[in-house]
Amino acid sequence: MTDTTAVTAGRTRLQPRSRLRRRTVGRGIGLPSGRAALGALMVSASVVGLYNASVRASAHPQATYLVAAHDLPPGHTLVADDLRTASLDLSPTLAGRAFGNPQSIVGASTLGPVAAGELLQAGALLRNEGGSSGRELSLPIDPSRAVAGALRAGERIDLIATTGSGPDSVTDLVVRHVLLVGVDHGGTTLSSKATMTLTLSLNSEAETVAVARALSTAQLLVVRSPAEPPTETPTEIPTETLRPMAASAS
Repeated sequence: MTDTTAVTAGRTRLQPRSRLRRRTVGRGIGLPSGRAALGALMVSASVVGLYNASVRASAHPQATYLVAAHDLPPGHTLVADDLRTASLDLSPTLAGRAFGNPQSIVGASTLGPVAAGELLQAGALLRNEGGSSGRELSLPIDPSRAVAGALRAGERIDLIATTGSGPDSVTDLVVRHVLLVGVDHGGTTLSSKATMTLTLSLNSEAETVAVARALSTAQLLVVRSPAEPPTETPTEIPTETLRPMAASAS
């Protein structure tokens, strides 16, 4: 074995080659393969795509509501040209006070100034049904029995009441195609279920009495009515099962 020379404190001495520290050069960290890089790029692209789709969905709400087409002064009677629709994302509470059908508020009067583009809400308008007595009555109801709570002021509804249970129960048509002038989503409490309050505009004393009686004695169900009034009574429902309570109350 060949010796090597080491210099220590000015003196020279030989060291065996076997005592020298050996240095081992390890393998460096390699770059990811082309397949791994492509996979990472595809995952990143899918995440970005999902995010963009979510943003687009939230930026373009599907529900449309009525807003003022231009500035409206207090006491102004609304006509069709005063209204336009806008796609808005409203909370259930605010949506219940807004309108989607122009016919529901044409002829109503503004209670205060309304700016162009401002959402038209029930509390800012005085509705005039023209020829209707305009009797307003509010009733609490579980949202699951009122089109899952998806009702808005200005829509028309039918009110159905069921008394009794089992084969002895009786279902009555209380009122038909009445105007819904207010929807209040009251929320929930620790001791009660979710409830909402519907305010109806009733056309006669008989309708008012019928609804009041059903409210205190029966289980109610709200049905969304077509925008146009029905032309005839459905023939497939037996008259002994579905009876008009308003007629019997008169």
